[in-house]
Amino acid sequence: GDGRQLKSVAYVGNVVAATLCDLATRAGVVVHNVVDGPDLSVAALERLILDALGREGVRPRVVPPLLALAAATLFDAHAALTGARHAISRARVRKYCTGTPVRQGALYHSGFVAPYDHRAGLIATIAADPD
Repeated sequence: GDGRQLKSVAYVGNVVAATLCDLATRAGVVVHNVVDGPDLSVAALERLILDALGREGVRPRVVPPLLALAAATLFDAHAALTGARHAISRARVRKYCTGTPVRQGALYHSGFVAPYDHRAGLIATIAADPD
């Protein structure tokens, strides 16, 4: 895609805090969307990941969607024939090229405040991955 697609993300610490808030204040089963705002474009998310990995000078690679789908089709065919699993698939390429913004739910409107800054949380998550 062109990198302008918006993605909603949530730091796991905020998801845990939202769950604990629900358990402490509500009876029964409650379903919420837990997202940290603001939404990030794919380009901004790529830049954040590269910066967190210490690759500030690296430019994100842009692959035209049709080329990515063609390559993913080959991976899907190989997987169908051999049973192998690949990180690249047509479904993943489509999802990556599509915005997935999610609106904050009733939990946030009831006064819940996420305890962690989502940018700092994302950076901490990236830094914790040994690979």
